[in-house]
Amino acid sequence: MSKRLSLSSLTKLARDTVQRPNASELERSLDWLSARVAAHTSRRANAVRWVLAGLGALFCTLVSVEAASVWPESARELPTLAYHIEGGSVLAGGYLREAGNGGVRLFYSDGTHVQLMPGARGRVPSLDTAGTRVVLDQGSASFNLAHSDARRWQVEAGPFSVAAEGTSFTASWDPPSERFELRLQHGRVAVSGPIAGGDIELRAGQRLLVDLPKRETLITDEQAAAATALVQAHGTSSSSALIATLRRAARVDQ
Repeated sequence: MSKRLSLSSLTKLARDTVQRPNASELERSLDWLSARVAAHTSRRANAVRWVLAGLGALFCTLVSVEAASVWPESARELPTLAYHIEGGSVLAGGYLREAGNGGVRLFYSDGTHVQLMPGARGRVPSLDTAGTRVVLDQGSASFNLAHSDARRWQVEAGPFSVAAEGTSFTASWDPPSERFELRLQHGRVAVSGPIAGGDIELRAGQRLLVDLPKRETLITDEQAAAATALVQAHGTSSSSALIATLRRAARVDQ
């Protein structure tokens, strides 16, 4: 009983001693509490923003690395082609001047080799990352073009244009007779110009001859012609040689 009286006395004493806060004190306390809550919320929001920013940067990095590994060669920046010349020199405008009588030879940085035969005249008007143009004004030239998925080569001979990549062929243009000839040893090319029937695509082993004054366009398969000549020379006495020749003629060199 005495313990209950003591507890009641202490409770009454505490109520009498502690003063009730007035309105201004309550308002200040509420302001302090609001400020603490706002600061805590702001810190959490900033932390979330930093985490999201970090995740975004990591994602972009991963995407860039993956794209760099899967993009084809054509989507990447390639260095500009360069070349050195033997048997001649380059004049203003890209004109090739022959020195001596051995023809002019061009060696490109990607492994491409172009040779103008003795007496031929040509130009190299442009060089860039996508490829280059070679102009054959007169005579014959051979072209061994390195394979690339990004670079395209354009060879112009008179009014004719040859689009090629990774191919080997010889071309000639004779202005007085207006005759154009192309022999394709390897790969495929597309020839455009004043050709009856439009542009022509050639495959390995084919020969194209265009005679503008006669308005003639002739395409022959030199491998098949060689096989026919061999058959006529040997008759039917050597079947094994005939079969081997026909197989070589039918093979398309890619």
